[in-house]
Amino acid sequence: MIFLEEIGAVSVTFMDSQDTPIFEPLPGETRLWGNTDVVGLFDAETDMKAIVEALIISRLVDRDFAHKIEQIEDKDWEREWMDNFTQCSLVNVYGFAQAGVKFQTQMQSM
Repeated sequence: MIFLEEIGAVSVTFMDSQDTPIFEPLPGETRLWGNTDVVGLFDAETDMKAIVEALIISRLVDRDFAHKIEQIEDKDWEREWMDNFTQCSLVNVYGFAQAGVKFQTQMQSM
C-alpha cells in the first residue's frame, strides 16, 4: 500500500488473515488474499490519530475500520535476530538440500 509509505510508514507488510497460501506469483505480479491484514510500521514520534484520519479521508478504509495501534519496545534488533536465527533445509528443483535461514520474531505494529 504505497499510500502508507507516502504518509510516513517506514515499512508496510501484507499478511494473510486466513490460511490461504499464494504460491509463486509471476514476476512483477502482486497477488493478495481475499482477507488481507496490512501492517504499517511508523516512527515512534508519529501522530497515529493523524494517520488513521488520513486513511479515512483517503477513502481507502471506512470510518469504522478495524485497526490496532501498539508501541513496539525498542530493542537491539541485530541481537534479537541472532537470538531467533535457526537453520532450515531448502530443496531446490534438482532435489539437493541447501542451507537456508528462517527468521522468526514478533514485531508487529498497527
